[in-house]
Amino acid sequence: MNSRLRELRRTLGLRQVDFAKRINIGTSSLAMFETGNRAMKDIHISQICNIFNVNESWLRTGSGEMFNQTDDTILSAVAEKYHLDRIERSIVETFLTMEPQTRESAKAFLLKMGEAAARGKVAE
Repeated sequence: MNSRLRELRRTLGLRQVDFAKRINIGTSSLAMFETGNRAMKDIHISQICNIFNVNESWLRTGSGEMFNQTDDTILSAVAEKYHLDRIERSIVETFLTMEPQTRESAKAFLLKMGEAAARGKVAE
């Protein structure tokens, strides 16, 4: 697993210090993981997989692809089905990646826009 960790870090183009910061460990711990002088705990593996979208099976065993498939393929299918242009797709993607509180604010804004449009107060 240590060589795959090093390969992942290099694929991401990160220095040890930057990679370690992202997963909340010290640089020396990362160096020991990469050399095999220290075993990674499940929490470290989980952090790496979640933060960098890494396929856990690949990290642990080397089987499969380095990275998990993204939701981009799903979004592409929706965009194609509903004939979304680049801007519309970007709007949908942005909404889906918003924090819940921000989504609620966006929905409230859009509802007000819709109500205003229904009353004829929005220029076409």
